[in-house]
Amino acid sequence: MKIIFQKISDWANLLAEMVGVILFVVLIFVIGAEVVARYVFNSSFSWSEEFGRMVFVWIIFLGASIGFKRGAHMGLHFIIGLASKKIKQMMSAATLFLSSVFFLFIIIEGIQVSIQMIPQLTSAMQISVAWEYSAIPVGALFMLIHVPALLYQMGEVGASNGVDSAV
Repeated sequence: MKIIFQKISDWANLLAEMVGVILFVVLIFVIGAEVVARYVFNSSFSWSEEFGRMVFVWIIFLGASIGFKRGAHMGLHFIIGLASKKIKQMMSAATLFLSSVFFLFIIIEGIQVSIQMIPQLTSAMQISVAWEYSAIPVGALFMLIHVPALLYQMGEVGASNGVDSAV
C-alpha cells in the first residue's frame, strides 16, 4: 500500500513540476513578447496581463503542492525541536491530519467558487474566470494526494532514527 501511495504522490508531483515548468516558460515568452511589443513597436497585446496573471496563479498553486511534498514550507522547527521524539511524531501526524482537513475544505469550496465563476469572462481574452479559480482546488488536490505518502514516510523516519517529520 505504501508503494502505491508513494507512486501516486511521485506521479502527481512530476505532473505538477512538468506543467509548472511549461507554464513558466510560456509566461516568460508572453511577458517578454509584451515588453518587446510595447517598447520596440510601441504597441501592446490587450490580453497579456490577464494571461500572465492566470498562468502565475496556476504556477503558485502547483508550486505549493511541490513544496508540500518536499517539506519546503515554513514550520515551527524551533518549537518542534524542543519536543521529545514521541511528541514530534504526534505533532507531525496532527499537522498532516489538519492539513488534510484544510485541503478538503479548499477543494470543496474551490470547486464551488470555480463553478460560480463559469459565466464571468475576462475582459480581454473573453474566457471564463473559472479557469483561473480552478487552480485553487487543483493545487489543494495535489497536496492532499501527497498526505498518505508523507504519513508513510514519516512513519519510516520515526521508526528508523527518531522523528524528523516529513512535513
